[in-house]
Amino acid sequence: MNKKIIGGIASVIFLSVIFLSVQSTDGEPKIELIVLNDENIEILRLEPYRLLSNHWTYIVNVCATINNLDISEVILKSDIDEQVLGVNKTIEKGNCSSFGSIMKGIDKESFSAELVKER
Repeated sequence: MNKKIIGGIASVIFLSVIFLSVQSTDGEPKIELIVLNDENIEILRLEPYRLLSNHWTYIVNVCATINNLDISEVILKSDIDEQVLGVNKTIEKGNCSSFGSIMKGIDKESFSAELVKER
């Protein structure tokens, strides 16, 4: 009896692993990387964080000026840190959204942001 149960569980696990290992490329969204010099991104706030040395409050504003933006990630970078914010959001034309984090950084000029958006 125990052998049948263990065999059944092993079969289910084996089939699950095989099913999950088959990857479909038809429905995958295409992504495009946009860097900070894009007109959609502006630095809203970049100032030293009072409670920790070498930490900054970094907030960017993303605006959809020409058409809707389908954003999957916002990547905030500094000279010693990188924060990936998984947002999965659509910003409608004419609207803006803000994204931010407390980040490690030494040089204020090293901060940048990128958008990963679906096409």
